This record gives sequence, structure tokens and C-alpha cells, in this order.
Amino acid sequence: MDTLRKILRSHFREGQATELYQQFTNGTQELKESAVHFLGRMMELRQKVLFASQEAGSGVQYDTTLVQNTMLRTLMTGLHNDFTRTEVTPSLKRTDISDEELLEVFNVASGQEEERQKKQQSSRVTTEALWDTGAKVSMISSSWLKDNHPNISVHPIEELLDSTDLNLRAANGTPLLFEGWTGLCFRLPTAVPSLVSTSTTDDVIVGFNVTEEVLGGGGGGSQRGPSKAIFQQMSSAMPWMKKHHLKEVVNMILTEKGEGYLCKV
Repeated sequence: MDTLRKILRSHFREGQATELYQQFTNGTQELKESAVHFLGRMMELRQKVLFASQEAGSGVQYDTTLVQNTMLRTLMTGLHNDFTRTEVTPSLKRTDISDEELLEVFNVASGQEEERQKKQQSSRVTTEALWDTGAKVSMISSSWLKDNHPNISVHPIEELLDSTDLNLRAANGTPLLFEGWTGLCFRLPTAVPSLVSTSTTDDVIVGFNVTEEVLGGGGGGSQRGPSKAIFQQMSSAMPWMKKHHLKEVVNMILTEKGEGYLCKV
């Protein structure tokens, strides 16, 4: 059996148990990958880890319970869409959940998110927003939401943070009060959780949580510069911008320089 495992692993070019486990713990949803496909990929990788660790001479033995718990944690931290994550988190906290139950939960959550995005896209609003690389969160005012998206609900903040203890302050130190959070679909392949403030200003602030989503989903940059996927995402958000200006904006974000950028979303 051990010889057969080695032959199969060599044939499919699989790595050692420790290498596979490292990939497993660092797993994230890819740019154009659905949540359900991400789940399936992590389930497959879980089996590869167990398969490799059972091979004679592997040096490391990974317990089935440990690997299962690692998969649940990777799914929770690796999902890109905050709304899908909110829906599936209660199930991911169950260590005894079966693969069939997980698949059903992910299918339902993905279907709900797809329906929600279609509804938002049908009522698309063009506005101006400050893409602020210094802001930690995205924020809209309750008055802006009522004027532009009166049918979108505001959810309790504990749905995102498991806590109501959130202390936000503006750059000048002024406390920021908020009602809760809601989801907005920007001209990006992602939905953005945005805090709904009680302030009277109509400014829309696109925070660093969106920047992280763009950089994470786009594969980040390298020593040669930003990846092509990042430019594609940024171009979809700002299609009117000339290429050399877009390059400057991307480089600014990657180097965490600059204080913001006024753009339409």
C-alpha cells in the first residue's frame, strides 16, 4: 500500500505531507473561483494531506481531527465575500459537520449572494466616492443610503464582528457614530461591507478593506511590479482612466502611499 501511495503521488506530482499542509493552511479563494468550488478544492486538498501523511517515512502524521479543523478555519479565513462568510460561519464553527452539510450550506449562501447582487445591479447608482487608502473601513451615511438605495437593509454590526464594541474615529479624532452595516456592489468583482454612519455628510468612502480585496484577489505584486489581474480589477473600477494614470494609482496603493483618490463607482 505504501508503495502504491508513492507511485500515485509521483504520478500526480503531489508534494510531501508538510508541503501540502502548508498549502492547506494558506488556502484562499481565487479571483474567479466560486465559494462552492473553493470548498471542493479544500476538501480535495484535505484528502491529499491525509493521504501523504499516512505514507511510510513521511516523517509527519496529521490527525484526521486536526486536518478537519484546519480545513474549517481555512474556509472561514479564505473566503473573499464577507456576506457569504457571514452566512457560513456558524456552520464552519461546528467541528462535527459533514461534507454534505457543508456543501449544502455553501450552495445556499452562494445562491443568496448571487440573488442579492443581481437585485443591487438592477438598481445601480452612479456616484462619486473617495477611495481612501488611509481609511480602515468603507462608510456611507444613512441619508445617502435612503436616497439612493431605500430598499437595502442595515444589519447589526455584531453580524460581522461578533461584538458591538467598535470605536471609530475620523482622522481629526472625532468619534464616528453608525447604525450598522450594509453591502454595496461596487464596479469591482466583489461586494463591499460598508458601515452606515449617522453623519449628515453624503460622502461615500471606499476604505482599505476594498484595497485589500483587490490586492488579495488580484494576486498582489512581485519584484517586477503589480500583477496583470490587479490592473484588470482596477481598470474595471475606473474604465475612464488612462493606462499610465492607472499604473500610478496601482503603484500608489501597493506602496501604501497617498491619501486617497476621487473616483466614480
